[in-house]
Amino acid sequence: LVSRVQKTLRGSSDDIGWLQREPGFPPVEDGTGRFMELLE
Repeated sequence: LVSRVQKTLRGSSDDIGWLQREPGFPPVEDGTGRFMELLE
């Protein structure tokens, strides 16, 4: 289960990185740290 979550997070952060580079989009806040806190 943990590895599945990590894989999903990795994919999500790749998507977020793409969005951040896209002009016209507001900056995306990375809440991964908070999300990992909630998982513990």
